[in-house]
Amino acid sequence: MSGNEGSFDFALDVGDRPGDTEAFPVFGFQRDATSHNIVLPDPDFFHYDWYRRDDDPFTYEAKEIRACFAGASTGGRRLDANAIRNVQIPRLRAAAYFQGNPDVLFRISAAAQCASPDVASLLKAQPYFGPHIPWRDQLRNRFIISMDGNAATWSRMTRSLLSNSAVIKYRSPAQLFYFPALQAGREYISVDSEVEVQPIVQREREQPGAYRHVAQAGHLFAKRYLSAASVFSYTALLMRRIALMQ
Repeated sequence: MSGNEGSFDFALDVGDRPGDTEAFPVFGFQRDATSHNIVLPDPDFFHYDWYRRDDDPFTYEAKEIRACFAGASTGGRRLDANAIRNVQIPRLRAAAYFQGNPDVLFRISAAAQCASPDVASLLKAQPYFGPHIPWRDQLRNRFIISMDGNAATWSRMTRSLLSNSAVIKYRSPAQLFYFPALQAGREYISVDSEVEVQPIVQREREQPGAYRHVAQAGHLFAKRYLSAASVFSYTALLMRRIALMQ
């Protein structure tokens, strides 16, 4: 599809934190902001068939004025009982903070990276742990929260941008290939901590439509730059430029 006729060898690190060196380019599906890695589109574009069926059935106005997150207990470390009791990873910290909050539904719905079955049972006994929330039900909320697990969220961020909800994204050094083109306050709302989330929801409640422009801009960005054609074009141009440098 790209028309590239050349060939070359390159290093691809598929880990959550790709190796980084100045000696030669290392490709990955994400990178830290200060690394030298070259970023390719993540495999979830294939897994979700280029998100062709990701149509949001709810208009912005029809959604409940609430922020939502549901995901696994990932976060860069193996969980033991102490990590759970002292909420030592960001997702557990946020889930405990928002427990019982009517404006923010933050649920851990999958026990991941637990050191033992007993640890998994302890996690599942926490009040913030609950059943999986289908994506369609998450879309009923006017705000979708994106928080890193072991690294940047692949499909969640793309699907959230494609939706008619506004994305609340926790600030993070982890970057996907299109993140540099996103602008905080335009395509998404940036937060650093839990205390910043509820005021966003409260402002929307007091001024309905206050963040409609963010939802619309995120949706347009995703439709324009995260379609199959755009992602293929980006990848072809990237590989062509790398080939010319060999």
